[in-house]
Amino acid sequence: MGKIGFIASQDNCEVKIGNTVTVTIEPDRILTFIITIPKETDPSRGAVSYESPIGTAMLNKRAGDSFQYAVGAKTFNGKVVKIGNKILIPRANITMST
Repeated sequence: MGKIGFIASQDNCEVKIGNTVTVTIEPDRILTFIITIPKETDPSRGAVSYESPIGTAMLNKRAGDSFQYAVGAKTFNGKVVKIGNKILIPRANITMST
C-alpha cells in the first residue's frame, strides 16, 4: 500500500501553509482559499500555492490585516477576515494489495 503524507497547520493566528483563509478582495468579493504547496494547487477547489501572488501576499498575515498583490499589471487589495485549520492530503497513486 502506498503512503500518504499530510500537512497540518497547528497555528491559526497567522496564515501558514495548510490554513483556510477567508478574505475580502476590493471592491466586494469574499473568497476562501486553502494555502498549499505548489504541487497541490487546484484553483477549482480554492487551493492556491504559497508561492502564488495572492498566496505570498497572505502568508504571515493575521485576521484583520490588509494585503496587496499583483497579477500582471493589475493590483488587488484584500483583507484577511478569518483563518482556519485544514489538513491537506496530497494526491497520491495508492496501490492496494489484494
